[in-house]
Amino acid sequence: MIEQSTPETFTNISRLDAAHLQAHEAKKGARASSERYAAQRAYDIAIDALCAAKRQACEAFAAERGWVIDSKKLFTIEMLQTARKERCYNRDHRGDPHNYEIDHAEYFRSGRIPVAILTHSYAPWETLVAFAEKHSLAIERLPD
Repeated sequence: MIEQSTPETFTNISRLDAAHLQAHEAKKGARASSERYAAQRAYDIAIDALCAAKRQACEAFAAERGWVIDSKKLFTIEMLQTARKERCYNRDHRGDPHNYEIDHAEYFRSGRIPVAILTHSYAPWETLVAFAEKHSLAIERLPD
């Protein structure tokens, strides 16, 4: 069952991300083999929980809008702008100069038409707004 995304959803992801980072630090500091094993196990559990929560939030985000996540068929900004279904094989977003703005992307479709790219970008918000304006795209900021 896909639940609606709420501010609590993003708070939970932030909490899980903090637990993941704490487990990562513990793993780096482990010395004895039993300590390393326990730290690795805790890290694996933390990363699995974080990934599951992020996936659930993405599914809720898509469902609220009537979209589906498309993790197999990536699309370019050009395809998003023109609502083109077929890939433009001579370039993709990784080869475009705007890959600084698009990082850790999730791709969404309505039917077979590209409708959105959700990016977990490290770029400043102002840079993302300028990028969206330059490419005539709508932009929405989700809770941290």
